[in-house]
Amino acid sequence: MTIDHRRGEQSSRPRTITWAAVVALAALVAGPNVHADDEAKPDDEPKPADGAKPDEGAKPDEGGEKKADEPKGPSPFVLQTAEIIAEDERVAVLVKGTADLPRGTVVQVGVRFAGRLGGVVRTEVIGNAFEARIGPIKSMVVPGNYILEIVGASDQPRRVTQGMTEEQKAAVGNPATKEMFLGDPEAEESTLGAVRQRHYDMLDEVRTIFLNLSQYETYFNTEAKVLELKHGSVDKIPASETRNMRRHWQRAMDDFWSERYRNLKFEWKELKKKLFLSPYPDGADRFDALLITVRKWFAAAAGELGDRIGVEPPEDVRGEKSFDRDVLRQQVPQQAMAVYKALGAKRMPPWRPFDLTQDEKGELSNEKKTYRSYVSKFEITRPDTWIFDFRMAHPTARLRLRPGATLEEAQASEVVGMVEIRDFPMAEDFKDLARRSTLAIPNRFAGYKEISIKKLKVPDSTMPGGIRPGLEKTFTVTERGRTFWMRQYELFCRWHKRTYGVMCVVPQGKEKDVEKAFDEICESFKILDAPEFQPFRDEERERMRKQDAEGGMLPPEPGKGDDEDDGEGGGD
Repeated sequence: MTIDHRRGEQSSRPRTITWAAVVALAALVAGPNVHADDEAKPDDEPKPADGAKPDEGAKPDEGGEKKADEPKGPSPFVLQTAEIIAEDERVAVLVKGTADLPRGTVVQVGVRFAGRLGGVVRTEVIGNAFEARIGPIKSMVVPGNYILEIVGASDQPRRVTQGMTEEQKAAVGNPATKEMFLGDPEAEESTLGAVRQRHYDMLDEVRTIFLNLSQYETYFNTEAKVLELKHGSVDKIPASETRNMRRHWQRAMDDFWSERYRNLKFEWKELKKKLFLSPYPDGADRFDALLITVRKWFAAAAGELGDRIGVEPPEDVRGEKSFDRDVLRQQVPQQAMAVYKALGAKRMPPWRPFDLTQDEKGELSNEKKTYRSYVSKFEITRPDTWIFDFRMAHPTARLRLRPGATLEEAQASEVVGMVEIRDFPMAEDFKDLARRSTLAIPNRFAGYKEISIKKLKVPDSTMPGGIRPGLEKTFTVTERGRTFWMRQYELFCRWHKRTYGVMCVVPQGKEKDVEKAFDEICESFKILDAPEFQPFRDEERERMRKQDAEGGMLPPEPGKGDDEDDGEGGGD
């Protein structure tokens, strides 16, 4: 039985959907009510959602629209007409009404969409009547239900307040409202979809930037720590040993930060300018907060690595090394999840670093209990009461094993075994590979506490001497107030450049309940890197090549990835 599972990819170039294409789509369907430039000017620096500090993780269940204040009593404003006028492919709203208030009373008229107020204009009461004109609105009006809102300004002239009765003073702040539909109703769904897709595209670009910079930064920080131990201190590391790291890290910063992050930030500001009022205001706020957290994380990461290998961070983040890069790195996927939820998505692609972008393919045998992958070069057998889970998860995970009869039942258990592949291309031998892997583990997890580390010598007839080396590490990880017990059973590739591991995860205190199952899984785990497996691997790759040539490969739909928080705990 052949299994073909597609995994999400980190593209080396950004996926770009121009705003012109979005507007063209909306204009094609909506006609003259959709277009142009925004009158409102966004702040130069994004602000976090709902007053939260930028470096605090946005909680996934805090989403939702900001609601207007409820009227406190009857309003003195009486709306007579609200006429929607189309002018030169733009839209304006002409408002006329009456108010039993002194002459010169300042009136604010605006429209509210998805809980946010915009297009506010001021006028005055003259002869117990007022008139105001919103627009013509130069920016894109997303078709939908808007609330016209009329209310007295809070900063009335002194001469006006002196002429008011106490009853008028109490009532002037009570708004009068009326629901109205702006835009073409037939274009509502397509325009909302286009705007939401634009947000998804920008999230995907942030994801690519973050994952790639995380991969480079964590890898080179581990390499730098190896050199520190080797030479005694940072100052004693010869420049020749960090030259390659400096070159590649500088290239990564130029590509993913100086070019792509800055371009993304500019495009995001332009998108906000082009929308009169966003249909996803909470999502926009949370995206602002996400960008701030990514910037602070990169400032801390680039500063710490720069001190080790002698590379100055980009000027816009220089001098911001006081942030905790590990804490911020954990907050980035949390805040990304909050953005996806605010946009209405129930799932999100993986936002954890170290993304291996190969597709997982292989064969099931032994009554579908044993999975063999010639592409990834491993074999593993599940216990009788467990299932295989091939969905995307941790970026280096090739597959997961979970206890349960169904996927829903298995997810509820919070127990998982993951097959992981990690590369250490600079390792010189098995001893050096073991040291690099040991140093990398604390760097991956927040709240890491070591329990034990022991060397493995597993019988393997395909290895010289009949023994395959490896490591077994047990430790705990505490994240978001929860502690998980973890066991990493790790075997080494024959060329000492790669590790193959089974990461076993269970809530702390329940490890004894699944110890036998974890033993069974780890004992069944084998690496298929011997020369005799080469023909099978070549055959499988040729089958993959033909399948891809015939059907092509498509990226996952936005918001259709695996749940980011699936109870595995920890993780990078």
